[in-house]
Amino acid sequence: MEEEIILGNMYSNIFQNMSIYYIRKNRPCLITGLGAILCLFLSGCILFSAIPVTLKELKDYTVGQEQSFSYPIDKVLEASAYRLLESGFTIVRIEKFNQNGLVKADWKNTSVEFSMKSVTPKLTKVNCKIRKGDKTPEYSSEKELFSNVRETLKQDREFGWSDIIKDMVTIHIRPEESSPIVGYLSQGSTVKVLNEGGGWKKIELMDNHYGYVPFELLR
Repeated sequence: MEEEIILGNMYSNIFQNMSIYYIRKNRPCLITGLGAILCLFLSGCILFSAIPVTLKELKDYTVGQEQSFSYPIDKVLEASAYRLLESGFTIVRIEKFNQNGLVKADWKNTSVEFSMKSVTPKLTKVNCKIRKGDKTPEYSSEKELFSNVRETLKQDREFGWSDIIKDMVTIHIRPEESSPIVGYLSQGSTVKVLNEGGGWKKIELMDNHYGYVPFELLR
């Protein structure tokens, strides 16, 4: 047993001496290597400090002005329009078809656009864009508006849809009064007319879709 311990100590001393000799002999390379490792470590710290670390932060970092709401798209559409009206905006356009929705509103030189898509019956993905007169986006305002819409949804109330669409022109899916309504236009709003005939005008809607408005209601 003593021989094994002595032998082990002897080899331990040999390897220790070899390590010291290697370090001393290759000190410049070692210093260079340690310096490189230190630089990588520090740059990594700086990089990870700039990148979101939680899933929520990562989503905000990559998506920006897009958020998801655990509510049906009809409820989100109504809450968005209601919140904009409460904030003093004028609703100029509302669209809803094929599980997609759109709300556009203006106030002075500011325009707001909510575009939304139904992911599941109780989950809606919403994109918000707020632009000033110089067309620059206002991301801080978008986040604030998202927060206001979310608080409105939590109230779980009726938003008075008839009051929201009051005095707005209806957009139909076909050139017939009895056909389903797919949107609303405020008086004075502008649209792109694609075709006209039979007392109706065919107008462009979101995502390359179209709807129909009675001829006499558009100038």
